Amino acid sequence: MIQRAIIWCAVSSADQAASDKESLPSQRQDAQKYCDEKGWVVTEVLEVAGQSRNYIDIHDAAEDIQG
Repeated sequence: MIQRAIIWCAVSSADQAASDKESLPSQRQDAQKYCDEKGWVVTEVLEVAGQSRNYIDIHDAAEDIQG
């Protein structure tokens, strides 16, 4: 059976998501490596820049991020 995964990368402030910061790219790379090691297929990568501390539920975050 194929296992699928969604990678959710998040930082708690917009400053941490600035292009000169490595947090989001590093999270994405680490998560992708983990999924590859497990043989999981990544179906989506979500990045939440500067809003994540306000959300526990990914659906609530998606609604606000997408407008």
